[in-house]
Amino acid sequence: MKLIGSISSLENEIKRKYRRDVERLENEAEKRIKKIRNATKAKLKEIDNEQRPIIKQAKELGKRAHLNEIRMKMKLEYQREKEKLVNQLITDVKKDMKKIAHSKEYLEYIKRHMVDEKDLEVYADSNYYQKLFKKKIHVVKGITGVKLVGKDITYDLTLESIMEEKLPKIKTVISRELV
Repeated sequence: MKLIGSISSLENEIKRKYRRDVERLENEAEKRIKKIRNATKAKLKEIDNEQRPIIKQAKELGKRAHLNEIRMKMKLEYQREKEKLVNQLITDVKKDMKKIAHSKEYLEYIKRHMVDEKDLEVYADSNYYQKLFKKKIHVVKGITGVKLVGKDITYDLTLESIMEEKLPKIKTVISRELV
């Protein structure tokens, strides 16, 4: 029986040694896990610290891009509205062309630009200009003002022609005033 006692104590000794080894391995594993966990946290914090300014900068760029986009849309909308207003003003002026064409100012304009009309035919929107020209006037619908037509030359003094010629400048002046 002594042999059994020895086997039993040997068995107990092996179990104790095994438990100590298991405990040691568990402790080492826990230490390694803790070390890895701490290293991972430190690395994540480092990455976070490195990325934070980049993320912040990206957000700022995104905000600026968004603001620039909004500014561009507002600017385009403003330009469209301004163009509508300019076109409306020009339309209103065109409606009043008949009044303008029968004004003293327009008659003065014609006198300043008038040439010897002996060999020219006079076309106008009405007989209103008879007192200015001492010849037959051809009344034509679709024009506002006077047009002098010769064999090889035409002097277009109609308000449509003047307006067409001056339109870019008129639009520029009106646009500047609307700023």
